[in-house]
Parts: sequence; C-alpha cells; structure tokens
Amino acid sequence: MTHQFVSVKGLELVAKVRAFCMELPEAEEKVDGFGHITFRVKDKPFVMMGETDGQPSTAIKTNLTTQEFSFSKRIHPTTKRPISDSMAGYRF
Repeated sequence: MTHQFVSVKGLELVAKVRAFCMELPEAEEKVDGFGHITFRVKDKPFVMMGETDGQPSTAIKTNLTTQEFSFSKRIHPTTKRPISDSMAGYRF
C-alpha cells in the first residue's frame, strides 16, 4: 500500500512540512517501506506523512513531556474537550 499525496491539501501540507524540516541540520527525506514520506536525522524518523482517500495525515515524534504540553493546548473538534483528556492512555 502506498500513501502518495494526490490531493491539493495533501500536496500543500507536504510542501510546508518539507520546507520546515529540510532547514534542520542533517535532515533527510525518505519514503519508508509503507510508502509514507518521512523526515529523518541519522536515519531516525521524526515526522511521518501519508494520505489515504484524499485525507493527509502527519505524525510527529516527541517525548511525553512535549506531547502533554502540546495536547493541553488543543481542543478535540468533536468532543470539545482538551485532547489530553480524549487521548488519555494513548502512547505515541
């Protein structure tokens, strides 16, 4: 299964993330074995991107402290609760 970006939204997202990531020292862009676009340093991925049925997705590798801080600042669009509450128990 490949996750090629074909939607305008997906292609725009890849361009923005690529511009940011490629400014980082030693960053490289690679396609992983699942067809996801990844950005890596020393072959360790820190951003993974894909698109399924025209819906782009992005995963960013962080430590738990950064996750907690980031999620505490966001509201889940459906539940209207802080994402940290709706994501309790999930490990990324």
